[in-house]
Amino acid sequence: MLAAGKCERFGAPKFLFPYGGIPLLKKLFQECLLVNPEYTYIITGTYHRAVASKIDEERLIYNPDHAEGMASSLRLVSKISAQLGLDAVVIILSDQPFVNHHMFEELIRCHIEGYEVISFEKAGEPCPPSLFGKSYYKKLISLKGDIGAKKIIKEAVRKKIIKGYDHLLEDFDNIWEYLRLASKDPPEGG
Repeated sequence: MLAAGKCERFGAPKFLFPYGGIPLLKKLFQECLLVNPEYTYIITGTYHRAVASKIDEERLIYNPDHAEGMASSLRLVSKISAQLGLDAVVIILSDQPFVNHHMFEELIRCHIEGYEVISFEKAGEPCPPSLFGKSYYKKLISLKGDIGAKKIIKEAVRKKIIKGYDHLLEDFDNIWEYLRLASKDPPEGG
């Protein structure tokens, strides 16, 4: 899970704001643990100490290059996944309160079917959570700057785009969007 950003638009560590009575990051982390308790980690950066006060430090990986942007976290998680010999990595953002373990299971199911890149779609564009097979680690490691992996997803050959989950892929970048999402009951589905 990626939680290394500065949260400039929000002005605070948005992933530590409560959702359902607990910090959003912790809620999403618990969803991840339901699927893969052994290899679930959070990539931290700017707010490492604040995250460490909420999540067991053994599950945190500090990204020393976090100021560069999202690509540095994608590089780090890909390098670690390759070193561990993992067949794939699931990338999850820390500001999507409705993402759940059923969605992670769907990504893994599609990978087992033979797809190397799997992502959800929101408003016609690839949207995390996303899974990348080990054959894509080098492409992720080559990313630079404050960009995600959308281009890699779009150019992938053996990919699967999962549609119909827009209602679960909402995120927030400001306090008003957060308040709107925090006041909603989780949507059905997933």
